[in-house]
Amino acid sequence: MSISVKESYQAFLLLIGAALIGIFLYGIREILSPIVVFLAVLLIFLPLRANPAVRAVTGVLFLLFGIWFFSTLSTVLLPVIIAAMLAYILDPLIDYITRRRIPRLAAVLVVELSFLGIIALGFLILVPNIIHSFQDFNPAKISQDIRNWVDAGLIPWLESAGIPKETIQDFVDQGLSPKLGGIVGAILSGILNIGSGITVILGQVANLVIIPILLFYMMQDWDRIKKWVLRLFAPARREAARRYYKIVNGILSGYFRGALTIAVVNLVVVTTLLTVFGVPFSFVLGVISALLTLIPQFGVLITLVVTALVCLIGPNPVVHIILASITLLGENMLESSILYPKIVGDSLGLHPVALIASLVIFAYFFGFIGMLIAVPTTALLARLLEEQLAQREADYLARQLVE
Repeated sequence: MSISVKESYQAFLLLIGAALIGIFLYGIREILSPIVVFLAVLLIFLPLRANPAVRAVTGVLFLLFGIWFFSTLSTVLLPVIIAAMLAYILDPLIDYITRRRIPRLAAVLVVELSFLGIIALGFLILVPNIIHSFQDFNPAKISQDIRNWVDAGLIPWLESAGIPKETIQDFVDQGLSPKLGGIVGAILSGILNIGSGITVILGQVANLVIIPILLFYMMQDWDRIKKWVLRLFAPARREAARRYYKIVNGILSGYFRGALTIAVVNLVVVTTLLTVFGVPFSFVLGVISALLTLIPQFGVLITLVVTALVCLIGPNPVVHIILASITLLGENMLESSILYPKIVGDSLGLHPVALIASLVIFAYFFGFIGMLIAVPTTALLARLLEEQLAQREADYLARQLVE
């Protein structure tokens, strides 16, 4: 079919208009922001919203804009995010109390005051112990202690194994000793930097008082918030949204609440036993061990390495390393065989290969935080994929029956 002169003229005008718009946008590029571009694209796509391809592009656009928005305003939104996470975690406890015919307002007040009291008590216990643990921290002294242990214990043992003393001494003097102070200092300073990093993050929040206030209102109106979010979906998709919310809620609540319980048990057991055995920095090592319980397989290995290095600075390092290793490995066996199956359960359903692969991939892209979120995120994605495949199979069978 031939193209008329009028259609050619219109196409020419469209090309000229597009070129002029491009020039105009280039001229005002300094004042353009992603919000302006996002709204402009939505306005352009509005007449074409019935087109499936346009709807798909719009969905991707919303996703990218959401990622940009939250990453840009992450510091400002931090109190809101923390309050929302706490409200989500504490909501089942409030529901449990309200089922006992207690008004929700009273339940919210009791739960929040109890939670804030536990946080305050934890700080009162944590801060003095951490200060006490590190008040004698001296990398030079630690390096000398390790050198003394090498001279008094390691070298005689290697000599008894048939290695010449001169070879050992040359290796210690030229290769090992210059690096000991730096290695130990870097490790323990890194542990200290965890606390300083948290302090910096908290210091960027304009006012920490806003978090308890937001938490109160979110816990009070959590059911209304869920209904409001549900209304954002089209009526035809709300049932599917409810189904997916149940899936997400089941995985996340089961994992995080169970993992928190296991971390508390780990903290108490490891700290108590290491203190009884006289291991240096026992409380700090207990905190590290509890935190790293959120990283399956790798967490206990990291804790073992850090604990072994710390044990080298105290008396009887070999005995302490053995006792600390027995403690950490025994507690890990307790978690793997009893606590995780009973508390977290088999709801995650991840194969060990998928588990390790997720840890490696998330650690590569997101660092330490990635290792913390790898397991629940992978379990959630796997469960949603299974749901999609099951729905596709059900639709296929339904079509077969109709035909």
